[in-house]
Amino acid sequence: MKKQKKKPWGYRHAVMVYEVMLWLLTIAAAAGAGVLFFPKLAGVRPYVILSSSMEPAIAAGSLIFVNTRDRKAEEGDVVTFLLGEEGRETVVTHRIHRVTKEGYITKGDHNDVADPALLTQERIIGTCIGILPRAGYGAAALNGKRAVWAAAVLFGMHVFGIMLDMPEVRKD
Repeated sequence: MKKQKKKPWGYRHAVMVYEVMLWLLTIAAAAGAGVLFFPKLAGVRPYVILSSSMEPAIAAGSLIFVNTRDRKAEEGDVVTFLLGEEGRETVVTHRIHRVTKEGYITKGDHNDVADPALLTQERIIGTCIGILPRAGYGAAALNGKRAVWAAAVLFGMHVFGIMLDMPEVRKD
């Protein structure tokens, strides 16, 4: 009895693999966009942690979710707030170290000393309600014009995949 040779992958199989991989990439991109967009509808805003001041609880490069509707902080809460003069503020995420009658004393978990400025409730953006470790790198890379270009490239790849599957182009 003669053994049949296995037929190597043909053009159709290559196009099919391309399309499956492209759809998986599209689904991942849509899920990522949803993670950044849909929480905003509920008053939850994502922020990227750029420093290591909150390690080990929140690593640099993490994506945190801040409930902007909850600005009443208690000792131990992680809050995101505005630091600095009006017009030149910096967004900071630290833990409430102590509550006083005048305001809040904040401190990064990794820092040796508390923040020098007393935090008032008006400067609090919200409290941290969730963390996605390392997800901030992708979110920071795909903001603004880069996100539009990434969507355009993804769309172009889908058009290319459709063209590959056209009868005039198929080679099998």
